Amino acid sequence: MKRLLYITLSILLISTQLFAATPTAQQVAESISGYQLIDGTPNAGGSVAFYTSDALSTVKAVYLDANKTNVFPQTAVSPEGILLNDSGQPVNAGNNPVAIFADGTYWVKVSDADSNVIATYLSTTYITDVNFGGVWIDILAGYGSSTSDLEDAIADYPSPTNVTFLYKPADYTITDDVTIPSHIGNNIQVGATFDVSNLKTLTLSNVIAGSYQIFDGNGTSTIVNINDIIPDGAWFGTTYTGYTIKDDGSNEVTIGTDIPTIILESDNDVHIPSGNLSMSGSITVSGSITVSGSITVSGNIEFSNAKTRYLSLATSAFVLDSDAILTDFNGYSMRYTADAGAAIDRYYAFVNLPNGAIVTAITAYFSGGFNYDASVSMFRSNFGSSGADVGFGLASFSNKNGSQVLNGASNLPHTIDNTAGTYLVQIALTGTDAADNGQFTDVKITYTVVDVLQ
Repeated sequence: MKRLLYITLSILLISTQLFAATPTAQQVAESISGYQLIDGTPNAGGSVAFYTSDALSTVKAVYLDANKTNVFPQTAVSPEGILLNDSGQPVNAGNNPVAIFADGTYWVKVSDADSNVIATYLSTTYITDVNFGGVWIDILAGYGSSTSDLEDAIADYPSPTNVTFLYKPADYTITDDVTIPSHIGNNIQVGATFDVSNLKTLTLSNVIAGSYQIFDGNGTSTIVNINDIIPDGAWFGTTYTGYTIKDDGSNEVTIGTDIPTIILESDNDVHIPSGNLSMSGSITVSGSITVSGSITVSGNIEFSNAKTRYLSLATSAFVLDSDAILTDFNGYSMRYTADAGAAIDRYYAFVNLPNGAIVTAITAYFSGGFNYDASVSMFRSNFGSSGADVGFGLASFSNKNGSQVLNGASNLPHTIDNTAGTYLVQIALTGTDAADNGQFTDVKITYTVVDVLQ
């Protein structure tokens, strides 16, 4: 635990949250964390005003306490508004920061130090039953920035007390596995980062942060219940890729732009807003992806597990290498019959499989025939006759009757290399009975891929 005085204060805050009468106003989060400019820096010298409607003309009361005992005047700025200090926090007439409380629906206008309106929040509702900000805890001032400091803070606020941890600018080191429970919100200001050590994991929920980096290090971060929106990859910087984002299924998740490598586990849909999604790594999604813009990938979009694919070849795809007889075409398949008593008849089909695909099986189907021989194989004919052909998937039988299936297995699996040569399937037949020789009908190639686009 930290200082005795702070422990006493923490217990008092918990007791107030659990046993006091339900407040009638909700604390405005930005009055603690500070209002920010678009770039994430504090809105120093700016102002904020609260109104009754979108006309932005009639001020609506805000308060200095949850019980609405004291109205906070909005007269420090002309024509109306509350002045903000260098940290973007509301201040009173003595220039001291104050927490303000609101009750009901407001229209909020935020202006910068030059009186330019930088944000307008329409129909913003403050109600206590969804209040994670009932108690705000300044982690740096009250505890510190180490792993043990954070663990002490977590221990001081057990469930069901809803609180928000405020992380002011500092490097918060995570040297052990830490889980911040879901009843704790996490408001992370610009300049505050979690430095997660190698092989360690930080798990947290209900993240509130702008478009700036908040995670760093060589470990991993897991974000649960992400409250609908991940603003963009700035949370993770340009090199930090060790994180997982999980959603419990209650939210539809929106991902911003410039995300490096992401594993998203969601029971709901994933949405990418209009614009470009740039990745230097890979993306794995267990749900569906809806894209209204374009996706630019400098790496690969890959399946987390290899997917099985099939290529089927009818006899019409084959070219004859010697005399043979086209027996029939029945509307479904064609059959070639070996010329009785002739030398081996060979049939070839060119095969175009994705580069990098892995061939795991070759299956050939035969029909009819009496006392005939057959074989199936696949090989790569190297470009420019450079080196010997590479053969695989060979299987054969001799002196068989009727329908047969050959499963080529030799030298499998085989990885397709289209930069080295052209791939072909070969069927060989030998007939000895002029009345009813062997026929082949189909060939199936089984292979796997990891690239989503293959």
